[in-house]
Amino acid sequence: ERLSQETLAIYRELKDEECEAIILNDLGGVTQKQGQYDRAEFYYKQALVIEEKRGGKAMQVAYLGNLGNLALERDHPTEARLWYERGLALAQEVGRQDLVAHAQSGLARVLEKEGHYTEALPLALAALKIQERLRNKGLDFSRQLVERLRRKAGME
Repeated sequence: ERLSQETLAIYRELKDEECEAIILNDLGGVTQKQGQYDRAEFYYKQALVIEEKRGGKAMQVAYLGNLGNLALERDHPTEARLWYERGLALAQEVGRQDLVAHAQSGLARVLEKEGHYTEALPLALAALKIQERLRNKGLDFSRQLVERLRRKAGME
């Protein structure tokens, strides 16, 4: 974390906003893993603001996804839904199928947490289909999500 803070200071001095946002996102991940959720949210939001200003839509989707994941981890599904919905719309706009799948998977997890298994399943299946086509590294997670939703929806 200390090295990331030092790197962040350098990028700010150089006025390299793209790298600054990446480091802020990394710091969000570190602090989230440490259970420092407020700090993680602060870092992710700072990264998002920079990318919104820069117009970096693909990176915005990634940061929105991280905010959605954080909200789910904090058991705030309503907040998570908003982040994932924003991310899905932006991912569809930029045409990045990997990011579309991630947002769909996130929304499916929100619906699962809310007990809406039959609504969650089509989103999870759509995400799985994209990830299979792309041979994405999140494939196992998506398969497990689909199977879990099928069981919970009584569709096995």
